[in-house]
Amino acid sequence: MSKQKSKPIPKPLAMIICDMVMDDRKTGKKILIGTFNNIDAVNFPVMHMQLSIFLSLTNGHGRYQGCLRCVNLSSGKSIVDLKGPIAFPNPLDVVEINFVLRKMIFPVPGMYAFQLFCDDELILDRKFKVSKIGKQKDDKK
Repeated sequence: MSKQKSKPIPKPLAMIICDMVMDDRKTGKKILIGTFNNIDAVNFPVMHMQLSIFLSLTNGHGRYQGCLRCVNLSSGKSIVDLKGPIAFPNPLDVVEINFVLRKMIFPVPGMYAFQLFCDDELILDRKFKVSKIGKQKDDKK
């Protein structure tokens, strides 16, 4: 006997990692500032002071239990796990969500992924790299 889904999962349109998301009050548009794909650090663990995860979803039917997770892909350990409702007034609507993450600690360099779940089903993941770099050179001599 196959398990039937009660409703379709939302369709992801975008997941973007950036420094900040601003709202243009005149147009209602989102302004994404400082998009990036990797974080560089001299020492570990490293604290990243602030980043935003901008999500755009459609084809949702009602309410879902959402979860944004950040996972170290080598160990499988989660370093962030945020849960909350995601509501779609109409399946044709595009729902935009901005997660602001402050003081995130990355324990080791490596590949990480932000994963979005709706009703415990993975609908999107976005990989990024956290790299160890050499010591910063001091410009003052």
